[in-house]
Amino acid sequence: MKTEEKLSRAHRRTHQAQARKSKHLLLEVCQLVTELFKGDSEDVKNWLYTPIDIFDGDTPLECVIDGEGKRVVTYLKEQLQLRKDEESK
Repeated sequence: MKTEEKLSRAHRRTHQAQARKSKHLLLEVCQLVTELFKGDSEDVKNWLYTPIDIFDGDTPLECVIDGEGKRVVTYLKEQLQLRKDEESK
């Protein structure tokens, strides 16, 4: 196998792995934001598509697409924990 073919295959495998990771993070974000908004699909949609200062003015969806999905997941988990703490008082 030629070096170019090996590089091309390696690139495809890397791209596929990144795509799977992005899909997993997007699914996790959708689950967490749905929990945060207690299943209100309109609020979920609005949140995903609204620029947010904490994400440097990007939308949460843009963050996931740009490879920053972990930031969004962390933020959502923090928000859910804050709500849980408030509800337990």
